Amino acid sequence: MTQNPITTHPPEARVIQTRPLDTRSKMMRAKFAETYVNQSEQMDRLAVQLITLEIAIPGIYASVLRLMVGEQGTIPGSNWLVFITFALWSIALGLTLWSLFPREWTVDENKIAGNPQHADPNFALEDDRRSALSLEEFFFQSARHKRRLLVAAAVAFWLGVISAAWMLF
Repeated sequence: MTQNPITTHPPEARVIQTRPLDTRSKMMRAKFAETYVNQSEQMDRLAVQLITLEIAIPGIYASVLRLMVGEQGTIPGSNWLVFITFALWSIALGLTLWSLFPREWTVDENKIAGNPQHADPNFALEDDRRSALSLEEFFFQSARHKRRLLVAAAVAFWLGVISAAWMLF
């Protein structure tokens, strides 16, 4: 007697029917990827705007100080406050310029997505320099690096503004 073997698929190997993405879904995925890739460029545009402010505000402030001082030649308040104000503005400008300088990254161009640990905000990439970043991780890490520098620059700049206002009043 011959037996007819019956083939059954295990439950985890079921065939799932799919269909191609519609035009709207394709466009939304493309726009999402474009936004993700352009984050670093957006940080660069923000840095250019910050540089404009970080150069203009201290220049205007120095002019106002000169007009206020006039012939007296002394600034109201003490000199250490003037030093702190311009030092904070210089730090802000330095951090902003640093964000614009290219940084060297080790990237594996054959990997689209990579180690999910690299996406963790608490993960220090410097601890794992042995592994190359995927393309997705590169765009994320690059934008995150610039964002951190620009946030620090903005904080230093506004502390300088507060120091400048405190010196005047």
